[in-house]
Amino acid sequence: MSAPHPAINAAKIAANYLKEAQLAMGEGSIFDLRLEEVEPGANSGSWKITLGYNVPVSVPNNPLLPEEMQRKEYERVYRLFDIQYSEVKSMKIRSLG
Repeated sequence: MSAPHPAINAAKIAANYLKEAQLAMGEGSIFDLRLEEVEPGANSGSWKITLGYNVPVSVPNNPLLPEEMQRKEYERVYRLFDIQYSEVKSMKIRSLG
């Protein structure tokens, strides 16, 4: 079996970094984590990785409905990672539009 493509390794590094940062900051869970974009960086061994995930958004509760029937809404959030030689150099908010 051949080794995975370097971009796959960079995406895994970005995903692990994001999960560890979320845990360390005590922030809520992320849902539906996806690899959105992969692009070679300016230098050899560098990659630009965009990950997207959903975060819960506050929605007013209906007091007449049980908790499991309450409406839940999510917002899609994107993070852009600069990976160089298997190390995260930066993580930025990526806005659309």
